[in-house]
Amino acid sequence: MVKEREALAELQARLRVAIAARGISLASLAMRARLGRTTVSQALNGHGRPSLNTLMALCQTLRMDQPDLDRLLELWRVIGAADGRRSDLM
Repeated sequence: MVKEREALAELQARLRVAIAARGISLASLAMRARLGRTTVSQALNGHGRPSLNTLMALCQTLRMDQPDLDRLLELWRVIGAADGRRSDLM
């Protein structure tokens, strides 16, 4: 469980760093990613993993590079394994 909490914390921190680096507000990010503000807030502050669609929309909007994207997907899988959710990317 600790590993999963650490993975979630790292995923959220990496997203926050990318947001700060782009200098955009959460409301602007939500609008650009075509997500609800609540969805973005939960992805950054929630206790569970965001959906893959949410994560990908955020990453694309933030123009994250491939190594960062790969790391986020790895973290996403770790969190999903703890939840007993399917973690492949079909």
